[in-house]
Amino acid sequence: MSSFSELEEFFNETWGGNERCLKNLSLKTNEMILNIQIFNNANGFGYGMFDMYFDDYKVFNSADIGKYSFVYFNTGNSSVCMNYEKNSTNNIFKPNDAWIGVIKEPFKGKVTYERKKRFKSQCIFIDNELISDFPLFNEINSLEPASIKTSSTNLTQKLILQDLENSHIYKGKMREIFIEAKILEMIYKSFSACDNYECCKGLNLCEHDIAAIKKAREILLKNMSNPPSIKELAKICAINEFKLKKGFKQHFNNTIYGMLQEERLKNAKELLMRNDVSVKEAASIVGYRSLAHFSKIFKEKFNVLPMEISKHKKFWIKA
Repeated sequence: MSSFSELEEFFNETWGGNERCLKNLSLKTNEMILNIQIFNNANGFGYGMFDMYFDDYKVFNSADIGKYSFVYFNTGNSSVCMNYEKNSTNNIFKPNDAWIGVIKEPFKGKVTYERKKRFKSQCIFIDNELISDFPLFNEINSLEPASIKTSSTNLTQKLILQDLENSHIYKGKMREIFIEAKILEMIYKSFSACDNYECCKGLNLCEHDIAAIKKAREILLKNMSNPPSIKELAKICAINEFKLKKGFKQHFNNTIYGMLQEERLKNAKELLMRNDVSVKEAASIVGYRSLAHFSKIFKEKFNVLPMEISKHKKFWIKA
């Protein structure tokens, strides 16, 4: 097989169609193994899970799979290299990367996979007509035929991706409903924070300052258990402390430590509901050393003690 012709046809039949559907594609040859699942909710959103293995290095001319926007997650342990025909830059899609992108015209370029490596990824598809509702896409929706913004997959996204990968525990229409709910949850959790430059009107912030504020948030989310101080964060992001604190509050409608606490508590709740961890372990994972303090602010946030969720885990999961 010298191209993704089967994948192209399959993708266009599912995501490219107008009917609600959930379909699977499995291909196996002496050189490669492909297992792909795509869901289209017929209202502009979709989901894809890709599991690929190649016996040797593979370079494919990318398939003609139309115009769409996406949030693409590398959930495996190997990288893939993609480049556009009109842009010589190599885009390396590394493990734990999250790509947010817009394709305005059929993707033309090359995709290179590593030999004897299993490549796993998951993708949320969004119709281009809907992205005007998501300010983040305005930043990357340039004049280029395809644009990508790279970030790292955070803990909340990982938990949702884990749920999507395990959607097979449901059958028929219930599985479709579950996948659709998780797509919407992913979109909300990924884009709910104000993420466009208009949010900082009234503050004397340049483009560099706003980029630094966003970088600060990403650093905090990646280091929730041991976050840097505001002074250290300002130094890392090359912005003064005043601009960082005031700009962060204006941009995300929350203080730096307020946002950090909110994300810590949300992730702790997710861990207690979905994983086999104790309250003490959940508190430690998200960065709280005092169990008493953790329980107090958890109760203030969710009106329930973390121990109650842990004890009644089955009820919370079913609910």
